[in-house]
Amino acid sequence: MHEVTSPQAFEGLHLNQRKRHQAKSILATADHNVPTLDQKNGISDPESKLQVDTLDENCRKYDLNYFPLGDPRQGIVHIAFQLAKKQK
Repeated sequence: MHEVTSPQAFEGLHLNQRKRHQAKSILATADHNVPTLDQKNGISDPESKLQVDTLDENCRKYDLNYFPLGDPRQGIVHIAFQLAKKQK
């Protein structure tokens, strides 16, 4: 799960008053809107920052496995997922 399409999923859970299902099978990471270099400087684009901040908030709210900006495991969601599977 990443920051671009996850808001719709979280909104669906909220609007339908549902809880997340099988949280241990869900891995989220900021992917599309993060700088490749100099992540310590944050995200300069306001829309991109909002998407990543929203993912942060939703992952905390729904208690999901999350690799946030600054986590050494954060990266391209498809690769991060494969790495996480190997670490089990």
